[in-house]
Amino acid sequence: GSLEITGMLRSDSASGVQALPPVMEDFLKFAAAYKVKFGKQLRGSGYRTYSSQVEVRMLRAGPGHYCGQGSERLHATGRKIGKAATPGTSNHGWGAAIDLNRSDWTGGQGNSSPEFRWLNKFSADYNFVFNVTNEHWHITWKNIKTVLPGMRAPGVAWNSSGRDDPNITLV
Repeated sequence: GSLEITGMLRSDSASGVQALPPVMEDFLKFAAAYKVKFGKQLRGSGYRTYSSQVEVRMLRAGPGHYCGQGSERLHATGRKIGKAATPGTSNHGWGAAIDLNRSDWTGGQGNSSPEFRWLNKFSADYNFVFNVTNEHWHITWKNIKTVLPGMRAPGVAWNSSGRDDPNITLV
């Protein structure tokens, strides 16, 4: 969560993503393929400072859920407020996770949208995985151990939507 002072981050103004250079390289390829398929820019956010990790975590704090463990509480939008990683342990803080902006996705379909199904099917081809259960917006770079030895590689995709669908093609 202190990478911003190291000069190790790369930013992309078109997508809004900030990440480690090898993460950004793979993301830009993924975003280019997405643009060919859907005709729109894949956007999101990546790196989070330590203080922003604390802020995200504390949004999830509440009665019986101290320090932001997550809860069944509802956000002002009526959506459940989920969990957040302990600050300092998030892959966002290492510049290796990206939360995708879903505002351009087919409305209200979440992980059933054509966009998610395509992203889920082809994410591994670009070294990403949807590894956080029920977060169809969160992708983690699978090769984190190549730049940060000792880090745990992200697990398998939590959702199989689109992965085995022969009708979903790269272009």
